[in-house]
Amino acid sequence: MNPQIDPLEFLKGELNQVLQQHVDSEVQQEKTWQYMRLRKCDLYLRGLQYIAPLMGPGGSMDYTAVGSNSLGYAAGPGGEAAGVLDYNIDIIKGYCRKFVGSMGTRAYYNMKCLAEDNASEADRMARKEADKVYQWLMRAWNIRMKNIDLFYHAFKSGTRYLYHPIAPDAKMFGTRTEPILEERQVPQPGTGGPICPQCRQSESMGGICPQCGIPMIEQPPTMLSVPHQVGEQTYANSGPILKICTGMEVTVPFDAKELNDCPYLVYEYDEHPGVLLQLYGQKLRQYVDPNTGAVLQGDTVQQQQGSITRAQAASLSGMTRQGQKTRWPHARVWFMPPMYEMFQSEEKRQYLRENFPKGVRISRVAGKVVAMDEEALTDVWTAVKVEPSDFLYNDPFCWGILGQQDLTNDFYNLLFALSERKLPMTIVHAGWLDMQALANKGTLPSEVIEAMPAAGQRLQDGFATISTPNGALQEYLPLLEKVNETVQQHTGLTPPVFGANEKDPTAEGA
Repeated sequence: MNPQIDPLEFLKGELNQVLQQHVDSEVQQEKTWQYMRLRKCDLYLRGLQYIAPLMGPGGSMDYTAVGSNSLGYAAGPGGEAAGVLDYNIDIIKGYCRKFVGSMGTRAYYNMKCLAEDNASEADRMARKEADKVYQWLMRAWNIRMKNIDLFYHAFKSGTRYLYHPIAPDAKMFGTRTEPILEERQVPQPGTGGPICPQCRQSESMGGICPQCGIPMIEQPPTMLSVPHQVGEQTYANSGPILKICTGMEVTVPFDAKELNDCPYLVYEYDEHPGVLLQLYGQKLRQYVDPNTGAVLQGDTVQQQQGSITRAQAASLSGMTRQGQKTRWPHARVWFMPPMYEMFQSEEKRQYLRENFPKGVRISRVAGKVVAMDEEALTDVWTAVKVEPSDFLYNDPFCWGILGQQDLTNDFYNLLFALSERKLPMTIVHAGWLDMQALANKGTLPSEVIEAMPAAGQRLQDGFATISTPNGALQEYLPLLEKVNETVQQHTGLTPPVFGANEKDPTAEGA
Protein backbone atom coordinates (compact mmCIF):
# COMPACT_ATOMS: atom_id res chain seq x y z
CA MET A 1 0.00 0.00 0.00
CA ASN A 2 1.28 3.42 -0.86
CA PRO A 3 1.86 5.14 2.52
CA GLN A 4 1.38 8.52 0.86
CA ILE A 5 -2.30 7.78 0.15
CA ASP A 6 -4.91 7.71 2.92
CA PRO A 7 -7.47 5.10 1.75
CA LEU A 8 -10.27 6.84 3.67
CA GLU A 9 -9.71 10.15 1.95
CA PHE A 10 -9.12 8.56 -1.45
CA LEU A 11 -12.21 6.31 -1.39
CA LYS A 12 -14.57 8.10 1.03
CA GLY A 13 -17.03 9.68 -1.40
CA GLU A 14 -17.63 6.67 -3.63
CA LEU A 15 -17.25 4.22 -0.74
CA ASN A 16 -20.20 5.80 1.07
CA GLN A 17 -22.22 5.63 -2.14
CA VAL A 18 -21.47 1.91 -2.60
CA LEU A 19 -22.36 1.19 1.04
CA GLN A 20 -25.68 3.02 0.74
CA GLN A 21 -26.75 1.68 -2.66
CA HIS A 22 -25.42 -1.88 -2.61
CA VAL A 23 -25.53 -2.81 1.09
CA ASP A 24 -27.90 -0.63 3.14
CA SER A 25 -30.64 -0.32 0.51
CA GLU A 26 -30.39 -3.94 -0.59
CA VAL A 27 -31.01 -5.46 2.85
CA GLN A 28 -33.26 -2.83 4.42
CA GLN A 29 -36.69 -4.34 3.66
CA GLU A 30 -35.78 -7.95 4.45
CA LYS A 31 -33.82 -6.90 7.53
CA THR A 32 -36.92 -5.20 8.92
CA TRP A 33 -38.81 -8.49 8.87
CA GLN A 34 -35.86 -10.41 10.25
CA TYR A 35 -35.68 -8.02 13.20
CA MET A 36 -39.43 -8.46 13.73
CA ARG A 37 -39.16 -12.27 13.77
CA LEU A 38 -36.14 -12.31 16.06
CA ARG A 39 -37.74 -9.80 18.43
CA LYS A 40 -40.95 -11.81 18.64
CA CYS A 41 -39.00 -14.96 19.53
CA ASP A 42 -36.97 -13.06 22.10
CA LEU A 43 -40.03 -11.52 23.76
CA TYR A 44 -41.95 -14.81 23.84
CA LEU A 45 -38.96 -16.59 25.38
CA ARG A 46 -38.81 -13.97 28.11
CA GLY A 47 -42.52 -14.31 28.89
CA LEU A 48 -43.47 -10.94 27.32
CA GLN A 49 -45.99 -12.55 25.02
CA TYR A 50 -48.66 -9.85 24.76
CA ILE A 51 -47.01 -7.59 22.20
CA ALA A 52 -47.92 -5.07 19.51
CA PRO A 53 -46.05 -3.54 16.53
CA LEU A 54 -44.15 -0.35 17.28
CA MET A 55 -43.26 2.40 14.82
CA GLY A 56 -39.78 3.77 15.43
CA PRO A 57 -37.93 6.83 14.09
CA GLY A 58 -37.81 7.25 10.34
CA GLY A 59 -40.41 4.55 9.69
CA SER A 60 -38.59 1.64 11.40
CA MET A 61 -40.73 -1.15 12.88
CA ASP A 62 -40.45 -3.37 15.91
CA TYR A 63 -42.50 -5.03 18.67
CA THR A 64 -43.08 -3.73 22.15
CA ALA A 65 -44.66 -5.37 25.19
CA VAL A 66 -48.23 -4.34 26.04
CA GLY A 67 -50.52 -5.09 28.95
CA SER A 68 -53.09 -7.24 27.17
CA ASN A 69 -53.34 -10.73 25.73
CA SER A 70 -53.76 -12.22 22.28
CA LEU A 71 -57.55 -12.27 22.63
CA GLY A 72 -57.62 -8.51 23.01
CA TYR A 73 -59.16 -8.41 26.49
CA ALA A 74 -57.54 -5.21 27.69
CA ALA A 75 -58.92 -2.98 30.40
CA GLY A 76 -61.38 -0.47 28.95
CA PRO A 77 -61.88 3.14 30.03
CA GLY A 78 -63.99 2.01 32.95
CA GLY A 79 -61.73 -0.91 33.83
CA GLU A 80 -64.53 -3.42 33.09
CA ALA A 81 -62.15 -6.08 31.69
CA ALA A 82 -59.19 -5.36 33.97
CA GLY A 83 -57.64 -8.59 35.20
CA VAL A 84 -59.70 -10.74 32.82
CA LEU A 85 -57.79 -13.22 30.64
CA ASP A 86 -54.33 -11.85 31.47
CA TYR A 87 -52.56 -15.03 32.59
CA ASN A 88 -49.32 -16.06 30.87
CA ILE A 89 -48.30 -19.74 30.84
CA ASP A 90 -44.80 -19.68 29.33
CA ILE A 91 -44.23 -22.99 27.49
CA ILE A 92 -41.57 -21.43 25.21
CA LYS A 93 -39.16 -21.06 28.15
CA GLY A 94 -39.87 -24.65 29.20
CA TYR A 95 -39.09 -26.06 25.76
CA CYS A 96 -35.99 -23.86 25.53
CA ARG A 97 -34.65 -25.44 28.72
CA LYS A 98 -35.42 -28.91 27.42
CA PHE A 99 -33.81 -28.20 24.04
CA VAL A 100 -30.67 -26.62 25.49
CA GLY A 101 -30.44 -29.18 28.29
CA SER A 102 -30.72 -32.18 25.97
CA MET A 103 -28.56 -30.79 23.13
CA GLY A 104 -26.21 -28.17 24.53
CA THR A 105 -24.83 -30.37 27.32
CA ARG A 106 -23.71 -33.12 24.95
CA ALA A 107 -19.99 -33.07 24.34
CA TYR A 108 -20.05 -32.69 20.56
CA TYR A 109 -16.78 -30.79 20.91
CA ASN A 110 -14.86 -33.81 22.27
CA MET A 111 -12.77 -34.64 19.23
CA LYS A 112 -9.32 -35.97 18.45
CA CYS A 113 -7.14 -34.83 15.59
CA LEU A 114 -6.15 -37.55 13.11
CA ALA A 115 -3.04 -37.87 11.01
CA GLU A 116 -3.68 -37.65 7.29
CA ASP A 117 -1.16 -40.48 6.79
CA ASN A 118 -0.71 -42.50 9.97
CA ALA A 119 2.39 -44.16 8.49
CA SER A 120 4.08 -40.77 8.23
CA GLU A 121 6.12 -39.70 11.26
CA ALA A 122 5.67 -36.04 10.26
CA ASP A 123 1.88 -36.44 10.12
CA ARG A 124 1.81 -38.17 13.51
CA MET A 125 3.87 -35.34 15.04
CA ALA A 126 1.57 -32.78 13.42
CA ARG A 127 -1.44 -34.58 14.90
CA LYS A 128 0.02 -34.32 18.42
CA GLU A 129 0.73 -30.60 17.99
CA ALA A 130 -2.77 -30.00 16.58
CA ASP A 131 -4.27 -31.80 19.58
CA LYS A 132 -2.35 -29.49 21.92
CA VAL A 133 -3.69 -26.43 20.12
CA TYR A 134 -7.24 -27.82 20.20
CA GLN A 135 -7.10 -28.59 23.92
CA TRP A 136 -5.72 -25.11 24.60
CA LEU A 137 -8.52 -23.48 22.59
CA MET A 138 -11.14 -25.54 24.46
CA ARG A 139 -9.88 -24.09 27.75
CA ALA A 140 -9.36 -20.53 26.43
CA TRP A 141 -12.82 -20.36 24.86
CA ASN A 142 -14.60 -22.23 27.71
CA ILE A 143 -16.04 -24.40 24.98
CA ARG A 144 -18.53 -26.18 27.27
CA MET A 145 -20.40 -22.91 27.87
CA LYS A 146 -20.01 -21.88 24.21
CA ASN A 147 -21.68 -25.17 23.21
CA ILE A 148 -24.67 -24.34 25.43
CA ASP A 149 -24.84 -20.82 23.95
CA LEU A 150 -24.81 -22.25 20.41
CA PHE A 151 -27.94 -24.32 21.06
CA TYR A 152 -29.60 -21.54 23.07
CA HIS A 153 -29.29 -19.22 20.09
CA ALA A 154 -30.37 -21.99 17.73
CA PHE A 155 -33.62 -22.09 19.69
CA LYS A 156 -34.29 -18.35 19.86
CA SER A 157 -32.11 -16.68 17.18
CA GLY A 158 -31.79 -18.97 14.17
CA THR A 159 -28.59 -18.97 12.13
CA ARG A 160 -25.53 -18.28 14.30
CA TYR A 161 -22.43 -16.48 13.08
CA LEU A 162 -19.10 -17.24 14.74
CA TYR A 163 -16.61 -14.36 14.76
CA HIS A 164 -13.05 -15.60 15.37
CA PRO A 165 -10.44 -12.90 14.67
CA ILE A 166 -6.95 -12.65 16.15
CA ALA A 167 -7.27 -9.92 18.76
CA PRO A 168 -5.67 -8.78 22.04
CA ASP A 169 -7.41 -10.10 25.15
CA ALA A 170 -5.66 -9.95 28.53
CA LYS A 171 -8.28 -12.08 30.29
CA MET A 172 -8.06 -14.92 27.78
CA PHE A 173 -4.41 -14.83 26.69
CA GLY A 174 -2.66 -13.06 29.56
CA THR A 175 -0.27 -10.13 29.37
CA ARG A 176 3.38 -9.48 28.58
CA THR A 177 5.72 -6.79 29.87
CA GLU A 178 8.17 -5.12 27.53
CA PRO A 179 10.78 -2.44 28.25
CA ILE A 180 10.28 1.15 27.19
CA LEU A 181 13.45 2.20 25.35
CA GLU A 182 14.80 5.61 24.48
CA GLU A 183 17.90 6.49 22.46
CA ARG A 184 20.85 7.85 24.44
CA GLN A 185 24.19 9.21 23.14
CA VAL A 186 27.28 7.48 24.61
CA PRO A 187 31.01 7.71 23.67
CA GLN A 188 32.34 4.96 21.45
CA PRO A 189 35.03 2.99 23.31
CA GLY A 190 38.60 3.74 22.10
CA THR A 191 37.75 7.16 20.69
CA GLY A 192 38.56 10.61 22.02
CA GLY A 193 41.49 11.75 24.20
CA PRO A 194 44.76 13.60 23.41
CA ILE A 195 46.15 13.58 19.87
CA CYS A 196 49.01 15.27 18.08
CA PRO A 197 47.67 17.73 15.53
CA GLN A 198 50.67 17.06 13.25
CA CYS A 199 51.46 13.31 13.34
CA ARG A 200 48.05 12.23 14.80
CA GLN A 201 49.55 9.89 17.36
CA SER A 202 47.79 9.57 20.72
CA GLU A 203 50.74 8.91 23.04
CA SER A 204 51.97 11.93 24.92
CA MET A 205 54.54 12.90 27.49
CA GLY A 206 53.08 15.44 29.82
CA GLY A 207 50.79 16.73 27.11
CA ILE A 208 53.67 17.04 24.58
CA CYS A 209 54.04 14.87 21.50
CA PRO A 210 57.28 12.87 22.00
CA GLN A 211 57.92 12.84 18.23
CA CYS A 212 57.04 16.37 17.19
CA GLY A 213 57.61 18.16 20.48
CA ILE A 214 54.42 20.19 20.20
CA PRO A 215 51.45 20.30 22.58
CA MET A 216 48.80 17.64 22.13
CA ILE A 217 45.14 18.63 21.57
CA GLU A 218 42.04 17.00 23.11
CA GLN A 219 39.97 15.11 20.52
CA PRO A 220 36.24 14.59 21.36
CA PRO A 221 35.03 10.98 21.37
CA THR A 222 32.78 9.57 18.66
CA MET A 223 29.21 9.43 19.98
CA LEU A 224 26.90 6.48 19.37
CA SER A 225 23.10 6.20 19.74
CA VAL A 226 22.22 3.21 21.92
CA PRO A 227 18.83 2.12 23.40
CA HIS A 228 18.33 2.76 27.10
CA GLN A 229 15.48 1.36 29.22
CA VAL A 230 13.46 4.07 30.96
CA GLY A 231 10.49 1.99 32.12
CA GLU A 232 8.15 -0.92 31.35
CA GLN A 233 4.83 -1.24 29.52
CA THR A 234 2.31 -4.09 29.93
CA TYR A 235 0.38 -5.30 26.86
CA ALA A 236 -2.43 -7.78 26.36
CA ASN A 237 -1.40 -10.87 24.43
CA SER A 238 -3.21 -11.60 21.17
CA GLY A 239 -4.86 -14.81 20.10
CA PRO A 240 -7.96 -16.26 18.42
CA ILE A 241 -11.14 -15.11 20.17
CA LEU A 242 -14.62 -16.54 19.59
CA LYS A 243 -17.89 -14.59 19.67
CA ILE A 244 -21.32 -16.05 18.92
CA CYS A 245 -23.45 -13.55 17.01
CA THR A 246 -26.95 -13.71 15.56
CA GLY A 247 -29.14 -11.88 13.09
CA MET A 248 -29.50 -9.16 15.75
CA GLU A 249 -25.93 -8.12 14.88
CA VAL A 250 -25.02 -9.78 11.55
CA THR A 251 -26.47 -9.16 8.10
CA VAL A 252 -25.64 -10.98 4.87
CA PRO A 253 -27.42 -10.95 1.50
CA PHE A 254 -30.69 -12.78 2.04
CA ASP A 255 -30.23 -14.88 -1.11
CA ALA A 256 -26.82 -16.19 0.02
CA LYS A 257 -26.70 -19.97 0.26
CA GLU A 258 -23.45 -20.14 2.26
CA LEU A 259 -20.87 -17.78 3.64
CA ASN A 260 -18.48 -18.26 0.72
CA ASP A 261 -21.19 -16.85 -1.56
CA CYS A 262 -21.50 -13.59 0.37
CA PRO A 263 -20.00 -10.56 -1.37
CA TYR A 264 -20.34 -8.66 1.91
CA LEU A 265 -21.11 -9.13 5.60
CA VAL A 266 -22.21 -6.47 8.11
CA TYR A 267 -21.46 -6.86 11.83
CA GLU A 268 -23.20 -4.16 13.86
CA TYR A 269 -23.71 -3.62 17.56
CA ASP A 270 -23.99 -0.74 20.05
CA GLU A 271 -20.88 0.32 21.96
CA HIS A 272 -19.99 2.80 24.70
CA PRO A 273 -18.78 6.12 23.17
CA GLY A 274 -15.56 6.11 25.22
CA VAL A 275 -14.52 2.74 23.83
CA LEU A 276 -15.06 3.93 20.26
CA LEU A 277 -13.24 7.24 20.78
CA GLN A 278 -10.32 5.37 22.30
CA LEU A 279 -10.31 2.97 19.35
CA TYR A 280 -10.59 5.46 16.46
CA GLY A 281 -9.33 8.72 17.97
CA GLN A 282 -9.46 11.84 15.83
CA LYS A 283 -10.96 10.00 12.85
CA LEU A 284 -14.13 9.64 14.90
CA ARG A 285 -13.85 12.72 17.09
CA GLN A 286 -14.23 14.98 14.05
CA TYR A 287 -17.87 13.82 13.82
CA VAL A 288 -18.68 14.50 17.50
CA ASP A 289 -20.79 17.55 18.29
CA PRO A 290 -18.64 19.67 20.66
CA ASN A 291 -21.75 21.11 22.36
CA THR A 292 -23.66 17.89 23.12
CA GLY A 293 -20.90 15.28 22.99
CA ALA A 294 -23.08 13.16 20.70
CA VAL A 295 -21.87 11.70 17.42
CA LEU A 296 -23.38 13.36 14.35
CA GLN A 297 -25.92 10.83 13.15
CA GLY A 298 -25.59 9.38 9.66
CA ASP A 299 -27.18 5.95 10.18
CA THR A 300 -29.98 4.60 8.00
CA VAL A 301 -33.51 3.55 9.00
CA GLN A 302 -32.39 -0.07 9.11
CA GLN A 303 -29.44 0.82 11.37
CA GLN A 304 -31.74 2.82 13.66
CA GLN A 305 -34.09 -0.14 13.83
CA GLY A 306 -31.18 -2.39 14.73
CA SER A 307 -30.26 -0.12 17.64
CA ILE A 308 -33.88 -0.05 18.84
CA THR A 309 -34.19 -3.84 18.55
CA ARG A 310 -30.99 -4.52 20.48
CA ALA A 311 -31.91 -1.94 23.15
CA GLN A 312 -35.32 -3.52 23.65
CA ALA A 313 -33.75 -6.99 23.87
CA ALA A 314 -31.52 -5.68 26.68
CA SER A 315 -34.45 -4.07 28.51
CA LEU A 316 -36.10 -6.07 31.29
CA SER A 317 -39.47 -4.61 30.29
CA GLY A 318 -38.97 -5.07 26.56
CA MET A 319 -39.56 -1.35 26.04
CA THR A 320 -37.52 1.25 24.16
CA ARG A 321 -35.14 3.29 26.29
CA GLN A 322 -36.03 6.94 26.49
CA GLY A 323 -33.75 9.98 26.51
CA GLN A 324 -30.34 10.63 24.99
CA LYS A 325 -28.60 7.70 23.32
CA THR A 326 -25.93 6.29 25.62
CA ARG A 327 -24.52 3.90 23.02
CA TRP A 328 -23.33 4.51 19.47
CA PRO A 329 -23.95 2.04 16.62
CA HIS A 330 -20.63 0.45 15.64
CA ALA A 331 -20.56 -1.42 12.33
CA ARG A 332 -17.86 -3.38 10.56
CA VAL A 333 -18.52 -4.19 6.93
CA TRP A 334 -16.47 -6.79 5.05
CA PHE A 335 -16.22 -6.42 1.27
CA MET A 336 -15.02 -9.36 -0.78
CA PRO A 337 -13.25 -8.49 -4.09
CA PRO A 338 -16.46 -8.76 -6.21
CA MET A 339 -17.78 -5.69 -4.35
CA TYR A 340 -14.92 -3.64 -5.81
CA GLU A 341 -16.70 -3.78 -9.17
CA MET A 342 -19.48 -1.61 -7.74
CA PHE A 343 -17.14 1.39 -7.75
CA GLN A 344 -17.58 3.51 -10.86
CA SER A 345 -13.97 4.72 -10.95
CA GLU A 346 -11.50 2.33 -12.58
CA GLU A 347 -8.71 4.02 -10.63
CA LYS A 348 -10.39 3.18 -7.34
CA ARG A 349 -11.23 -0.36 -8.43
CA GLN A 350 -7.58 -0.92 -9.29
CA TYR A 351 -6.46 0.65 -6.01
CA LEU A 352 -8.69 -1.76 -4.05
CA ARG A 353 -7.47 -4.81 -6.02
CA GLU A 354 -3.83 -3.92 -5.43
CA ASN A 355 -4.03 -2.85 -1.79
CA PHE A 356 -6.80 -5.12 -0.47
CA PRO A 357 -6.48 -8.30 -2.60
CA LYS A 358 -8.13 -10.61 0.01
CA GLY A 359 -10.94 -8.24 0.95
CA VAL A 360 -11.41 -5.15 3.10
CA ARG A 361 -12.95 -4.47 6.52
CA ILE A 362 -14.64 -1.06 6.74
CA SER A 363 -15.41 0.39 10.18
CA ARG A 364 -18.37 2.74 10.62
CA VAL A 365 -19.74 4.58 13.66
CA ALA A 366 -23.29 5.94 13.27
CA GLY A 367 -22.87 5.60 9.51
CA LYS A 368 -19.52 7.48 9.40
CA VAL A 369 -16.56 5.58 7.90
CA VAL A 370 -13.60 5.79 10.30
CA ALA A 371 -11.19 2.98 9.33
CA MET A 372 -10.25 0.48 6.60
CA ASP A 373 -8.10 -2.66 6.92
CA GLU A 374 -7.33 -5.65 4.72
CA GLU A 375 -9.20 -8.77 5.86
CA ALA A 376 -11.26 -11.48 4.16
CA LEU A 377 -14.61 -12.16 5.81
CA THR A 378 -14.20 -15.95 5.38
CA ASP A 379 -10.97 -15.76 7.43
CA VAL A 380 -12.80 -14.51 10.52
CA TRP A 381 -16.44 -15.63 10.10
CA THR A 382 -18.22 -19.00 10.13
CA ALA A 383 -21.99 -19.53 9.81
CA VAL A 384 -23.92 -22.33 11.56
CA LYS A 385 -27.48 -22.98 10.37
CA VAL A 386 -30.17 -24.53 12.56
CA GLU A 387 -31.18 -27.08 9.96
CA PRO A 388 -30.75 -27.76 6.22
CA SER A 389 -32.26 -24.95 4.16
CA ASP A 390 -32.14 -23.32 0.74
CA PHE A 391 -30.48 -20.17 2.08
CA LEU A 392 -28.07 -19.20 4.80
CA TYR A 393 -30.73 -17.61 6.99
CA ASN A 394 -32.77 -19.96 9.23
CA ASP A 395 -35.69 -19.03 11.43
CA PRO A 396 -35.17 -19.81 15.13
CA PHE A 397 -36.14 -23.29 16.30
CA CYS A 398 -38.94 -21.84 18.45
CA TRP A 399 -40.56 -19.88 15.62
CA GLY A 400 -42.81 -22.80 14.72
CA ILE A 401 -44.34 -23.10 18.20
CA LEU A 402 -45.20 -19.45 18.89
CA GLY A 403 -48.76 -20.12 17.74
CA GLN A 404 -49.08 -23.00 20.21
CA GLN A 405 -47.91 -20.59 22.91
CA ASP A 406 -50.79 -18.27 22.04
CA LEU A 407 -53.22 -21.21 22.11
CA THR A 408 -51.93 -22.29 25.52
CA ASN A 409 -52.36 -18.81 26.95
CA ASP A 410 -55.82 -18.49 25.43
CA PHE A 411 -57.02 -21.89 26.66
CA TYR A 412 -55.77 -21.32 30.20
CA ASN A 413 -57.30 -17.85 30.29
CA LEU A 414 -60.62 -19.25 29.07
CA LEU A 415 -60.48 -21.93 31.75
CA PHE A 416 -59.90 -19.39 34.49
CA ALA A 417 -62.53 -17.09 33.01
CA LEU A 418 -65.02 -19.98 33.01
CA SER A 419 -64.19 -20.63 36.65
CA GLU A 420 -64.70 -16.99 37.54
CA ARG A 421 -67.95 -16.71 35.57
CA LYS A 422 -69.49 -19.67 37.46
CA LEU A 423 -70.03 -17.31 40.42
CA PRO A 424 -73.70 -16.17 40.56
CA MET A 425 -74.42 -12.75 39.07
CA THR A 426 -77.22 -10.65 40.55
CA ILE A 427 -79.00 -7.66 39.02
CA VAL A 428 -80.37 -5.04 41.37
CA HIS A 429 -82.53 -1.95 40.84
CA ALA A 430 -80.10 0.97 40.42
CA GLY A 431 -82.22 3.29 42.54
CA TRP A 432 -81.79 1.06 45.56
CA LEU A 433 -77.97 1.11 45.64
CA ASP A 434 -75.95 3.24 48.01
CA MET A 435 -73.63 4.64 45.31
CA GLN A 436 -71.22 6.23 47.80
CA ALA A 437 -70.71 2.91 49.58
CA LEU A 438 -70.34 1.13 46.23
CA ALA A 439 -67.64 3.57 45.07
CA ASN A 440 -65.65 3.16 48.28
CA LYS A 441 -65.20 -0.63 48.15
CA GLY A 442 -63.89 -3.12 45.60
CA THR A 443 -65.87 -5.95 44.05
CA LEU A 444 -65.66 -9.34 45.75
CA PRO A 445 -67.43 -12.67 45.07
CA SER A 446 -70.66 -13.15 47.08
CA GLU A 447 -70.27 -9.73 48.66
CA VAL A 448 -73.01 -7.69 50.36
CA ILE A 449 -73.70 -4.10 49.24
CA GLU A 450 -75.84 -1.70 51.19
CA ALA A 451 -79.23 -1.06 49.52
CA MET A 452 -82.56 0.59 50.43
CA PRO A 453 -85.98 -0.29 48.95
CA ALA A 454 -88.12 2.46 47.47
CA ALA A 455 -91.26 3.55 49.31
CA GLY A 456 -94.03 0.95 49.13
CA GLN A 457 -91.74 -1.77 47.62
CA ARG A 458 -90.11 -4.83 49.06
CA LEU A 459 -86.29 -5.22 48.77
CA GLN A 460 -86.56 -8.75 47.33
CA ASP A 461 -88.68 -7.46 44.44
CA GLY A 462 -85.71 -5.51 42.98
CA PHE A 463 -83.34 -8.46 42.58
CA ALA A 464 -82.91 -11.05 39.81
CA THR A 465 -80.27 -13.82 39.69
CA ILE A 466 -78.71 -14.91 36.38
CA SER A 467 -77.97 -18.60 36.05
CA THR A 468 -74.29 -19.63 35.88
CA PRO A 469 -72.82 -20.86 32.57
CA ASN A 470 -72.90 -24.55 31.83
CA GLY A 471 -69.84 -26.70 31.14
CA ALA A 472 -67.03 -28.16 33.22
CA LEU A 473 -63.37 -27.28 33.26
CA GLN A 474 -62.51 -30.90 32.45
CA GLU A 475 -64.02 -30.48 28.99
CA TYR A 476 -61.22 -28.08 28.02
CA LEU A 477 -58.26 -29.94 29.49
CA PRO A 478 -57.91 -32.34 26.50
CA LEU A 479 -57.39 -29.29 24.26
CA LEU A 480 -54.35 -28.28 26.32
CA GLU A 481 -52.98 -31.81 26.16
CA LYS A 482 -53.46 -31.79 22.38
CA VAL A 483 -51.47 -28.54 22.07
CA ASN A 484 -48.65 -30.03 24.13
CA GLU A 485 -48.62 -33.20 22.01
CA THR A 486 -48.50 -31.10 18.84
CA VAL A 487 -45.50 -29.12 20.08
CA GLN A 488 -43.63 -32.30 20.98
CA GLN A 489 -44.47 -33.91 17.65
CA HIS A 490 -43.33 -30.88 15.62
CA THR A 491 -40.15 -30.21 17.58
CA GLY A 492 -39.09 -33.75 18.45
CA LEU A 493 -38.72 -32.73 22.11
CA THR A 494 -40.61 -35.75 23.42
CA PRO A 495 -40.18 -36.89 27.05
CA PRO A 496 -37.59 -39.60 26.22
CA VAL A 497 -35.34 -36.97 24.63
CA PHE A 498 -34.96 -34.89 27.79
CA GLY A 499 -35.26 -37.85 30.19
CA ALA A 500 -38.72 -37.05 31.61
CA ASN A 501 -40.16 -40.54 31.02
CA GLU A 502 -38.65 -42.91 33.57
CA LYS A 503 -39.66 -46.06 31.70
CA ASP A 504 -37.96 -45.08 28.45
CA PRO A 505 -34.25 -44.36 27.95
CA THR A 506 -33.13 -40.95 26.77
CA ALA A 507 -32.28 -40.52 23.09
CA GLU A 508 -28.58 -40.55 23.97
CA GLY A 509 -29.01 -43.71 26.07
CA ALA A 510 -31.00 -45.39 23.31
